[in-house]
Amino acid sequence: MNVDEAVLRFTNAKPPIFKNKPGYETMMKRIQYISRYFLPFGLTLLVLLSGCEKRFHNLEEFEHYIKSKDSPYVKTIVKNGIRITVRYMPTEAMMIPHYRRYLRKQKNINRNTTLNKKQLAEILQKEKTVLKKQEEKYNQSLYFILNIAYEDPSKDIIYQKMQRGFGEYSRWLQKLLFHLKDYIYLQTPTMEEIPLDTYHLERTYGLRKDRTLLLMFPAEFSNHSLLSPVNRELTMVIKEFGLGVGRLKFEFELPSMVYVL
Repeated sequence: MNVDEAVLRFTNAKPPIFKNKPGYETMMKRIQYISRYFLPFGLTLLVLLSGCEKRFHNLEEFEHYIKSKDSPYVKTIVKNGIRITVRYMPTEAMMIPHYRRYLRKQKNINRNTTLNKKQLAEILQKEKTVLKKQEEKYNQSLYFILNIAYEDPSKDIIYQKMQRGFGEYSRWLQKLLFHLKDYIYLQTPTMEEIPLDTYHLERTYGLRKDRTLLLMFPAEFSNHSLLSPVNRELTMVIKEFGLGVGRLKFEFELPSMVYVL
């Protein structure tokens, strides 16, 4: 089907009448020009934009997407019997407990029959303002969850060092607690090394043999945002710090996504 036929079918115009109208030839030339030079670009842009951002309106679906093993936010390397998993946690993921709290409050507020519509709207707006402030705090950093475990479920990632003596165990524990900043950093296509800002080691109280750490990096470094609409690539580098796995790189290409309350 040529351009003439496509336009005619789209407009349901009859060929003899349509072609006899003044300016027909000029209009057809313009359509041909647009379809040849601008339409492919427009379609490409539309595809790119539609694929750039995932939108979620259901909190359970959003949480499942974030925590799924197949999520683009999760990378795992297994080496020398040790499994290291890094999970990127966008602001929305860190906000999940706050979203849940808001949704519970919203449900209870809407059940309150003593309030009129204006009062309900004002209360909900105040709750949304609180959420917004919490989001702004989380937006100041980039968050990752680092999990370290032996493939052998009987081995404890910390207490296994006791086999080499208490001194070795103590040095290992001190390194995990206070010195991982020397071994972990981020890279972007334009920035070579963004240092780890701070981190926290989760306490297991002897109930688990793996260890989980929350890592926090600055969202901006040297006056540049690490993530932006034009850059969604991040690489985490973990240098050898006692696991016997060597230098590791976890490369992320992070899709943009939004959870809509």
